[in-house]
Amino acid sequence: MDDQNLGFISGEEKTRLIALENQKENILRLGEESQRLRSRAIWSKDGDENSKFFQNYAKGRKVTNTIWNLPLPEGGLAESFNKLSQLGTSHFRSIYRSPLGTNLAEIINVENHFPRFVNGEDTEDLTASVTTGELESTLKWFKKDKSPGPDGWTIEFYVAFYDLLGQTC
Repeated sequence: MDDQNLGFISGEEKTRLIALENQKENILRLGEESQRLRSRAIWSKDGDENSKFFQNYAKGRKVTNTIWNLPLPEGGLAESFNKLSQLGTSHFRSIYRSPLGTNLAEIINVENHFPRFVNGEDTEDLTASVTTGELESTLKWFKKDKSPGPDGWTIEFYVAFYDLLGQTC
């Protein structure tokens, strides 16, 4: 700037100032890259200082949460993985098996003791076929960058290809 702050003194000085500014940016960028690479090299060499602590903690939790043995119904202990899995499977099969001697009348009688949260009209709405308009409006309601399922396809994908996919749903 000149003495009266009216602008640059000359075109040469303006060009030199721009070159110096670019040189400063390059030096700063190289410094950042150097620090980033140095930090990665140190981390690769030494690792996270707390990693030993966290690994030991995780091992301790695994030991605490592991079922090492279970008593067998006929006596003794099940200690092998196969025996433990067979014991667990038979236990849950016996819990969830329908009791012997039950009939349909008893099941209906028990069902009548539970409150109904869905009435007849709601049942019709819930069991009706989904229309393409409902599907399209529901897709537009979701956040675009979220995935509704484990396949990883985002809502944005389904909206973009709705013309192609909407007819197959």
